[in-house]
Amino acid sequence: MAERLNFNLELFEGPLDLLLHLIKLNEIEITDIPIAEITKQYMEYLNLISELNFEVASEFIIMAATLMRIKARLLLPQSELFETEEDWEDPRQELVERLLEYKKYKELSIHLTEKLEAFQDTFSRDFTLLDDTYKKGEIHIVHTDLFNLLSAYKKILSRLANRLPEEIEGEKITIEEKEEHIITKLRYVNFVRFSELFREARSKNEIVLTFMALLELLRIGNVKVQQENMFGEIYIYKNESDNSSQNAVNTENECENLETTEIYNN
Repeated sequence: MAERLNFNLELFEGPLDLLLHLIKLNEIEITDIPIAEITKQYMEYLNLISELNFEVASEFIIMAATLMRIKARLLLPQSELFETEEDWEDPRQELVERLLEYKKYKELSIHLTEKLEAFQDTFSRDFTLLDDTYKKGEIHIVHTDLFNLLSAYKKILSRLANRLPEEIEGEKITIEEKEEHIITKLRYVNFVRFSELFREARSKNEIVLTFMALLELLRIGNVKVQQENMFGEIYIYKNESDNSSQNAVNTENECENLETTEIYNN
């Protein structure tokens, strides 16, 4: 099993981010959250993260417990908890207030970041306001977030996993091999669609390793991902701006003599 990965995402803050993602995904109002369904989906994402062997931060576990508690309270008859209807308080209220407050500050943060980037472009090329250095052991995702990647990965699993075996006997695939395969593809094309990465997968194990390879390449800064619109297709690009990405250069040199047909049928 691969080592655990630490996340440091530009648009990723914690469990409230995941809840906002699910609310957008389901096109529901924050003030009227269907707790039972949201709790179910929240737990599915936590299970997905655990299956990928990523460490789940404690605040995600606490939020899961909070959702379960709210769900339990909503299932209980009000008469068992309150004498009159006027005494009843919606157990979702505190969570709703936290989400609304968080959403407000997140939107403000995004707005200020966009302003800062626009302002940055007015200076000479050697003037930088932001440190874009990739820190070892952390994943940086550009123009999309972890939950959109997980959503896309979840769709791939739903579409392919039932038609593919868990693993193939004698199958020996490593994350490193999948990383090399992705980098090799990007040597000959401007971008690769997320869904194309899994087109040749022959087992669920290969799907998992391919996704983990993509995240590893994001972690070390060899690639970046972009998304045209919310929940739309995700595109993977080679990170041209990362001059320190020696791994990508080495991989390209090793692939100098490969034929194009061999690349796409690896």
